Amino acid sequence: MDGFFLDIEFCSPHKECQPGYGVLQQGTPDSDTICGECPKGMFSNLTSSTASCQKQTNCKMLGRKVLYKGSSTRDAVCKEGSTLCEIDVTLCEEALFRFPAPPENWIMTLIERFSSTSLTFKQINKIQETYNAEEQPFYLFKLYKSQSKADDSFTPLIKDLKVCERRVFNLLGPLNLTSKNIMALMQSLPRKHVKPEDIEKTLKTCEGPKQLIKLLSLWRNKNKGNTLEVLKQLKMGQLTKVLRKRMKKLGEFLTGDAMYSLYQKIILEINGNQTQPVKLETLL
Repeated sequence: MDGFFLDIEFCSPHKECQPGYGVLQQGTPDSDTICGECPKGMFSNLTSSTASCQKQTNCKMLGRKVLYKGSSTRDAVCKEGSTLCEIDVTLCEEALFRFPAPPENWIMTLIERFSSTSLTFKQINKIQETYNAEEQPFYLFKLYKSQSKADDSFTPLIKDLKVCERRVFNLLGPLNLTSKNIMALMQSLPRKHVKPEDIEKTLKTCEGPKQLIKLLSLWRNKNKGNTLEVLKQLKMGQLTKVLRKRMKKLGEFLTGDAMYSLYQKIILEINGNQTQPVKLETLL
């Protein structure tokens, strides 16, 4: 009889393993179920005579952050839409805020503009205390995007940035790079190098062009450097022919007419000027 075993002269139901325990050996008509505690990284949330411990979800391998840690009785829960491939400042945002000849009192203009939204003075002051003058616009804009529903005047700008970022992905395209190719690229960057373990983690958790974009972001954060200048200084001889060509095109795009058009747009919108610059889409 299924689910029972002969215990001396009586048929007894197979033992059920409790949550946190899994079946090591299923019961037979002649023997009872053998249970065992779930080891680290495994779980069981069932009361069952047949279920074994299961592997907990590995959020890191999925490129996501952990929302709730797993235990012997429950699976790990990953944050939806939050990945380890997230980039704090995109290449388009960096290009936008690094354009030459910024208006006078550029930072104060941004602060005045953003302080009229959901940002608090405490948040703005923290950015001013944490980052240097070159970095502050990036993080003010990032904070603005994350905590405020963009008002009507800024919605077109944010849409244009997304168009720009899609263009960056298209320019890089499928690179099919090996770990050796990536290591050569990262070693060709000046100043402090990104740690090999961080490079390996990025290669495992990010896909396609996002691998390269994330690695450039890690370099920028480590050195508080200017990615646009670095693209001009790459030791191209160490890179594959395809990668040399793509990186050159990327640098030209981020310092070219399309980005200048976007730069004009943010200046006009922040200052409330109604004059319309050239549309970014026409240059992409």
